[in-house]
Amino acid sequence: MHTSITLRSGLLCTITFSILFTRAQSPTCDIPAIIQAFTNAGYTQFHVGGQPCNLYFFNNNLTTWQAAQNAAQALGGNLATITSQAENDSIVAGLLAAGVNSNTVVWIGFTDAASEGNWVWVDGSPVTYTNWNPGEPNNSSGFPGVGENGGQLQLSNGRWNDRMTENVGLFPAPTGRSIFKVNLCPQVSANAPVGCINQPTTANASALFGSRPYNYAWFLPPNITPVDNDSSLTVTLSTPTVYVAAVQDRYGCTDTAHVLIQVQNCFTPPGCNIAAIDAAMAAGGYVFMNVQNQPCSRYYYNNTPTPNWNTAQAQAAAVGGNLVSINSAAENAALLAAAQAQGFTGGIWIGFTDAASEGNWVWSNGSSNTYTNWAPGEPNNAGGFP
Repeated sequence: MHTSITLRSGLLCTITFSILFTRAQSPTCDIPAIIQAFTNAGYTQFHVGGQPCNLYFFNNNLTTWQAAQNAAQALGGNLATITSQAENDSIVAGLLAAGVNSNTVVWIGFTDAASEGNWVWVDGSPVTYTNWNPGEPNNSSGFPGVGENGGQLQLSNGRWNDRMTENVGLFPAPTGRSIFKVNLCPQVSANAPVGCINQPTTANASALFGSRPYNYAWFLPPNITPVDNDSSLTVTLSTPTVYVAAVQDRYGCTDTAHVLIQVQNCFTPPGCNIAAIDAAMAAGGYVFMNVQNQPCSRYYYNNTPTPNWNTAQAQAAAVGGNLVSINSAAENAALLAAAQAQGFTGGIWIGFTDAASEGNWVWSNGSSNTYTNWAPGEPNNAGGFP
């Protein structure tokens, strides 16, 4: 199944969008609630110096890497990230001071499960530091065809090793103790697509760190009553306006981002009744999508999956449009950014077809074929059916 984007003639929308971030210097979290949740589950808090945005807990249970990460996430934490030599040393010192045996090895939140050799932190922290043992990571589990995708910290020397993360078929994964880390400083960021004066513009917020799940709110200063309680905010503006995007995590930790949206007059092709176009598209179930720097086009999306290209094109034609044509790399990039801002994933139908003549690709709206961006090996005309 694919979703589709429909193209209509329309106007160029321009906007200047900037973000100013504010970060709380001291956590607003309910720290006693965090400690109670983890200690009630049998985990032991230990002190790590120089980490005001983090709490650390030791899990003495022997589990696989994946089981340990699942347990941490269930309470809003993660297996520990380690972003500096100082933090690595402080974790080792903290565990030893808490009475953990120096021969212990503990799971940490480093993994290359998604892409072999591309090690990332489970909480999204940038990889600024590693401390592998010599010869590690070696992806050598000892089982044929089974790799090692989870990081482990050795307290004896502070170095890291890679190990299997979960059982694979008949091959059992190793078990170990683990470190959980709870971040007290969530970070909210916001972005918005292009908009015009007196046209809908949507700003989108997302959060990183802290403890999931997140609650979002948007404010129009100086009012303290939210104007929206969602990760996205759609507004129609006539003048530049500042909004505040706020996030609160499950333990009350908060962050805000100040968003300044500046709108400008937009070019409208002569004779175009934009309101009528928008109304017709809305009646057909289509939603306007801001795509930057396209003065003679207006874009709409239909998030309802369609079974095939012909159906999607017929639906677009029924409301006076076509599946989208893409005539330059710049338009392709702008369309991709707008689709991603709407949360699209997977494939989206576009108006390119060779149905009339195999191998002769044309745009359904008659646009000149001035640009293509096929994936390697495409088009291959291999539908999977004889």
